[in-house]
Amino acid sequence: MAQSHSPESALDALSEPQRTALKTAAPNFRDAGGLTTSSGRRMRANSLFRTGQLANLPADAEIALTALGILGVYDLRTKAERTPKPDTLPDHIQLVVADVLADSPTGGATALAALSSHDGHPPSVEEVNALIGGGKARELMHEAYRDFIRLDSANAAYREFATGVANGQGAIAFHCTAGKDRTGWGAAMLQLLVGVDTDAVVAHYLESSARTSAEFAPLVELFTSAGGDGDALRDLVDVEPDYLQTAIDLMSSTYGDIEGYFVNGLGLADHDLTALEARLLE
Repeated sequence: MAQSHSPESALDALSEPQRTALKTAAPNFRDAGGLTTSSGRRMRANSLFRTGQLANLPADAEIALTALGILGVYDLRTKAERTPKPDTLPDHIQLVVADVLADSPTGGATALAALSSHDGHPPSVEEVNALIGGGKARELMHEAYRDFIRLDSANAAYREFATGVANGQGAIAFHCTAGKDRTGWGAAMLQLLVGVDTDAVVAHYLESSARTSAEFAPLVELFTSAGGDGDALRDLVDVEPDYLQTAIDLMSSTYGDIEGYFVNGLGLADHDLTALEARLLE
């Protein structure tokens, strides 16, 4: 099981206005560290934060990012997602775009962003049902998680992210739109690399479920009341163990193990792996 984070976490230490503003603007903002490895070592807390998009942040949320010591943010979204909702960050925080799905921008991991967009002309209920109904949503999600491993753009993006974590100064945050899929693999791959047990990695991944389900509940209710396939939309909104397992399985069958993935898939050198371990472990 995932280990609980220290009550003295940086998130707990935020002022109430800062914590509330950040939680409201980015409901899936949380620590990607604090887990214990199978050898008994502990991942460093308060240095690597996972989240959904950081668009239209109120002042207190921006102050919270500063209070957390965040100096770099990695945006894993596609251009179509970033353009209408760009990150709004304090000037001292470096923003790095690492577009995981640049080579396949219309899969399941980005479908939710399009469906929840209120800009322009969102698709009709009939169009959405045709896209995700009848079990198609779950297959879209499985294909997306395969894309995280097999796309050249994904390897390039996760390489940039991993080397940024290894060599970065201060805390780092990383995100996609909801902070559950592309972000979920980004967290999982680092946790697996430093030796966190797969069950604990999956448990940490599943912590997104309640957060994203609550965040998108109004959209699901509206869509269902309009005649949409609510169950299919929930398959896009939620996280499932088999989604993450799809990526883990393809990573293992393609590269042998997590180190093989980092070396032969992402192109990291031994010194990068050493730097990652030093950065991520206490």
